[in-house]
Parts: sequence; C-alpha cells; structure tokens
Amino acid sequence: MAAVTAGYPLGAMATGLVAGQLLPEYGWRSLFVLGGTITLAMALFVYWLIPESLQFLLEKRPHGALVQINKILLRLGREPLKKLPRINAEHCDGSSGVFANMLALLNPVNRRTTLNLWLTFFVCFCTLYFLMSWIPKLVVNAGLPEQTGNYAFSLFNMGGVLGIFLLGSLATRWKLTGLVSFFLVSAATGMIIFALAPRDESLLLVLIFLIGLMQQGGFCGLYAVAAKVYPTGIRSTGVGWAVGLGRFGAVIGPAVAGVTIASGVSMAGNFYLFAVPMLLGGVLAYRLQVE
Repeated sequence: MAAVTAGYPLGAMATGLVAGQLLPEYGWRSLFVLGGTITLAMALFVYWLIPESLQFLLEKRPHGALVQINKILLRLGREPLKKLPRINAEHCDGSSGVFANMLALLNPVNRRTTLNLWLTFFVCFCTLYFLMSWIPKLVVNAGLPEQTGNYAFSLFNMGGVLGIFLLGSLATRWKLTGLVSFFLVSAATGMIIFALAPRDESLLLVLIFLIGLMQQGGFCGLYAVAAKVYPTGIRSTGVGWAVGLGRFGAVIGPAVAGVTIASGVSMAGNFYLFAVPMLLGGVLAYRLQVE
C-alpha cells in the first residue's frame, strides 16, 4: 500500500516538472493529451498484468480460477494446488451485487465504522488539498519570493513520499491506526508551529517538508485502514465510497481557503484553521482500531 500510494506525491512532483517543459512549447492541451494517453496505457496494464486477490478467486471461483491461483502461488514461492479446496460457507464473504454491497456498508454491523471512515477521509482531504492548492500562493503572500513558493510545494511532496514509505515500514511493527493517528496529529502540530514560526525561509521550508512527511504519510495510511476494516465481499465498495465521498473535502477545503485568502486572512491564520480538521482526522483514525 505504501509503494502504491507514494505515487500521489511523486505524480504531483512529476506533473510540475513536465508542465514546465510542455506548456511554453505546446500549450495547456498537451497536458491533457499526455495525461489521457498515460491513463489509457495504465488501464491496459491493470487489466492484463495485475492479478486478482487469492481470497477473491477462492471464494468467487470464476472461470480458470485454479490456473490463476497457481500462477499467484508460484510468484509467492508456494506450492501450486491440484484442485480448489472446499470453502465453508460461513467463512465466505461473498457479495450479492453492487447495490447490496452499498447497503451493507451501512448495516448495523458496519455503520459506525463506515461513517467514521468517511468523516476521516473528508477532513483529511480538506487539509491535504488546501496545502496542495495554496502552499505556493500563501508563501508568496507572506512576502517570500515566488521561487520559495515552488520549493515549498516540491518539498511538501518530497516529504510525502518519504512519509508514506516510513509509515509503511513502521506498520509492520506497530498498530496501523495508532501510527496513522500519530502522523496526522503530528502534522496538525507542525502546521501550528509553522504558523507561529518567524518568516525565515530556511526554517519554513524545513517545516513544510516535515508537514508533508507526516500529513501525507498518515493520509495514505488511511487507504490501508479502509482495506482492512471491511470483509472481502464489500472491501472494494467500502474503499471506493470512503475515497469518493472523502473527495468532497478536496473540493470544500481549497474553496474555503480561497474565500479566506481573498478576505485577507494571513498564511498563519489559514494554517491555524486547517490544522483543526487535521487534528480531528487523527482522533477519528485512532477510533477505527485496525492492527
């Protein structure tokens, strides 16, 4: 999960570098052509090369399940199966359709976890996209050079890459939701320190790097949490709804920041404001209690 989700900040950094080369020569349409082409190529890559999970193949048993299972087992260094094992029905998490899966997210067993997870993603998306959208502008508004704003954005994402791998490494030894909560609360604390810090360029860049490390590390850990809180039959539905509804925060966060910035709220004031949902996200993540 860490390796996969590290693609978010890596992609953000790469996009900035590529855009700087393409825009002057080929205009904004070139970014859409390149992005669309890469997306189509990745769709084919996913379809042909990424295997289904063993648990799904054992429970659903699509055509050719045994062959697919043995290919995966060989890649994992395990002995292939001669035939599919019998599965006890009570241990099977089979689903009964898309709408049934959606309703299952809010049944009495899953409702509290689902609502907690949705709210956690929402508040974390608010702060993440506030930072992703407004760091360069806020730095410039604070009286620092435009180049410093660009450095701050790059360092925020570089910290994010390292933070994701750090959390992934630590999660092999410590409780996942405890780590995610610690990272998110630390990010909120870092945002408050950033707001209080003197306008020293080097100090602010170090702080924004650390905020990126803790904030994006903790946020991407939520994807692993979401994958663990649901049984196999509704897992993809659960993750999809959590991320999808959470992205309302990706709209609301930057929009609120746009209003506050236009109203003359300082960089420090905005960091104070968006440290609140970050802190709330840390508390909510801890309540999910996932190993």
